[in-house]
Formats: sequence, C-alpha cells, structure tokens
Amino acid sequence: MSKLKKEIEIMLELDRLNNKIIMLRQEFKNYPNKKQELLNEITEKEKYYKSELEHYEDQKLEISYLKEEISELKEEFEKLKSRLETDDSLQKEFDELKKNLLLKEEELLLNETLLNDTVEVVNEAKNVFETVKEENEKELERLKQKEKEYNNEIKEIENKKEELFQELAQIDTNVDLVKLYKEINEAFPGGVVSKVENDSCSRCFMQITPQILNEIYREAIPEKRKNEIITCPSCKCILYIDPIDIED
Repeated sequence: MSKLKKEIEIMLELDRLNNKIIMLRQEFKNYPNKKQELLNEITEKEKYYKSELEHYEDQKLEISYLKEEISELKEEFEKLKSRLETDDSLQKEFDELKKNLLLKEEELLLNETLLNDTVEVVNEAKNVFETVKEENEKELERLKQKEKEYNNEIKEIENKKEELFQELAQIDTNVDLVKLYKEINEAFPGGVVSKVENDSCSRCFMQITPQILNEIYREAIPEKRKNEIITCPSCKCILYIDPIDIED
C-alpha cells in the first residue's frame, strides 16, 4: 500500500510544527511576568534598604544636634555654677538648667541606643538586598538565554513552515492549498488535518456520510485519486485516511 498523499503529509507536518509553536508559546508566556517579578523584588528590597539607611542618617543628624545642644547647655551650666557661688538668687535657674541638661543627656542615650538598633536593621536590609539582587540577576540572565533560545527555535520553525508552504503551493489540486490551510488554521490552530477514524472526523467526531467517505477512500488510492481536497462538513478540517488502514 502506498504512502499518504504528498499534500496530506506536508499539512500533517505543518500541524506538527504549529502545535510545537503553540507549546513553546505556552511555556514562554509567563517569562515576561517572571522577569518583571524578579525586577520588582530587587527594586522593593533596594527601596527598603535605602529607606532604612535614610532613617539611620536622620538619627545620626538628630544625635549630632543633641550633642551640640548638650555642649551648649554644659557651657551655660558651668558659667551659672560659678555665678551661683556669689549669687543665691540664681539657684532656681541653675536647678532648671541642670534638670534640662539631664533630660537632654537621657534623650541622647536613648537615641544612641535606637541608632544601634537601626544599624542592625540597615545591615540586615543591605544583606537581603544584595542577596536578592545577585540571585535575581542570575535568574534574569537565565531567562534571557531561554528567551533567546525560544526566539531562535520559533524562527527555525517558521522558516521550515515557509519551505513547506512553498512545496504545498506547487501541488496541483482543486483548491489553493496554502490559502485553505491558513484559513482553517486560524479557526483550529495546530489541527488543520483530521484523520477519519470509525467513519468519523477525529477533530469534531462528526459521522461522515457514505458519499464523502467514498471520496476520502478514493483519494487514498493512487490509481483512483482525483487530486481533490475533502473537508469535514462540520469543522471544515481537511479529511484523510491512511492507505494502510484500507483493507485489501
């Protein structure tokens, strides 16, 4: 028994290539989102680190102001203390100044404690940011390489499809095969050619009428072919039967 008609073989290969493209695109569709998620995570960790670093610098500045204020208070305190020895009326002012100085020193101590805590937070945020940045950049590079491979593979498949379309265009049939294939593929991507099994279309499972079945069987036999393309009345896919399935 002879092989399938050349046009059927070509279209089956086109279906296989189109299905491969569908599969590749399905695998690739999450790549852009994944890349953005990785970039967003880097940005988020960097933003947090810089925010804590800015908080740390603000605390340092506040401590610097406190130290200056305490230094001025101490200077004023010493002056007032000297005057107090000769002027008792300054006692109240002296006590108030001393109290204020103590409060400022307590505030300084508290702020220095908080600053130490902030240093730990900043260092932790920095470590997390640098770790995430390093790991995510490696993953981004891997995705970039996968994207390159994907694009190359799609390009190779499209080139192969174009060669097959050129072959298909040279076959003399009752219809424009290239045009027909592309029209059906728009409606049924990756499933243009449908094998007849159990007298039904394997695409939509519609029972094929005896008249159409006779035409399909005729086209499977080289010496009886009319070189016609027969489509399913229901889904419009191109019908065929493998010659090896025909009983002698």
